[in-house]
Amino acid sequence: MCFFPPKVSADEADEAHWTCDICSAKLPPPLAMPKQGDELEAEVAEPEGGAPVWKRAIVLKVLPRATFRLMINPDEEDDFIEEYGMHELNKEWRWPQAALAANAAARAAAEQCAASVAEKQAAEKAALVADQESAPSDPLLLELVKQFYDEGFCVLKDGLSADQVDACDMVVDRGYKQYMHCVKTLELQERLSEVGFMEIKMRSAGRYDLQLPELSTPAFSFVTHDAPWMALVHALLGKDAVLTHFGCMLSFPGSATQPWHSDGPHIRGCGEAAHRVGYGMAGAPEPDAKFNPNGFHAGKEAAAANAAAPGRKDKGSVVPGTPADDEEAEAEGAPGVQPFYAPVHALNVFVPLVDLSEDRGPTEFVPGSHRDYDVDAPSKKETLLKGQALLFDYRLKHRGLGNNSTTERPLLYITYARPFWVDVDNFDKARYENLPACKEFMSREERLLKRQRG
Repeated sequence: MCFFPPKVSADEADEAHWTCDICSAKLPPPLAMPKQGDELEAEVAEPEGGAPVWKRAIVLKVLPRATFRLMINPDEEDDFIEEYGMHELNKEWRWPQAALAANAAARAAAEQCAASVAEKQAAEKAALVADQESAPSDPLLLELVKQFYDEGFCVLKDGLSADQVDACDMVVDRGYKQYMHCVKTLELQERLSEVGFMEIKMRSAGRYDLQLPELSTPAFSFVTHDAPWMALVHALLGKDAVLTHFGCMLSFPGSATQPWHSDGPHIRGCGEAAHRVGYGMAGAPEPDAKFNPNGFHAGKEAAAANAAAPGRKDKGSVVPGTPADDEEAEAEGAPGVQPFYAPVHALNVFVPLVDLSEDRGPTEFVPGSHRDYDVDAPSKKETLLKGQALLFDYRLKHRGLGNNSTTERPLLYITYARPFWVDVDNFDKARYENLPACKEFMSREERLLKRQRG
């Protein structure tokens, strides 16, 4: 049986008959010992000394010592049963021409598939060699890649310039004021606090997640497609990495520390034993796995948080080491087997637009938790200068610390992923409505200027 059919088709019938390259290229065995139900031909002597003829026969039962029992002439009144052996092949019984032709065609198809697979593997090997030859040799980049794989995050100190930071900060300021103007004008405060909108979500008290379409314009490509961290993104995700989301986490003074969480789960079958809830595969989300507004909780200390998350059913959370998890592992036929942890499939880039000092609430990470959420490792707080970039694995356990300063803390986030992956939890269009339109927000100074121009 072939596992993990490609997700290019939603047709269950197609997936049920899908086979991998290895199975498709495997030669079927030549026709030999018949099986029960096989159709054969048996030689039968005609009465009164007539010449022998070949009659249709069905295998009723396979017997010991390479023998079997045939019903000859099964569709006629004069049917009868005889026993035959392999030593009588092509003497007393034979395979029908149709079966021989089908077997030959299957072997030819398998040989053709094997040649195609070999050609594809050779092309992939050549591409891999080419990638290795063209891979960046920058020692700093290689060191950052190593740190990312070891700990789950790394910091790129050469990020945005001061002018670029200021331009982004203006976009954040305009966006937040416009969104809150609509929320207050249309009296949507309760909806914002309970669920949120596609444009603005309140992740916790004093902490807002803003979507900023203006950052997708060519003028801001330095944040998305032409960003200074793209070489590192490509080194981690591949040259075909795609931009999936971007926005800003705006934390106000007095905002509380977030609970520990990760932004997404392992890919199904790749480390999920240590990170069970939800799957994140495009087109194949767990139907009852609703995302907690504060992030994706996993691990022993967060099982209750998962169960209590809005819209979440109790059965969605399986914690490693519990009886339910052990039973599932045994059902999968691999008790005690260490899970395979896939390479990173999605990552976030955090860019603060102010110096991210300890009192402003930097992000705290647990190194190595992108492989095992419950790893016993000391956490790290990453303070940054404005414009610097922090990249981390989507599966990494982290939390935003409370803002104990007297100023706002705008933090851009940009998400990149491998092409096959889609975040079906954080940005669910079925869950979040668009914020209704309202008049454009204007500051007091802008209103006075407009009146003067009359």
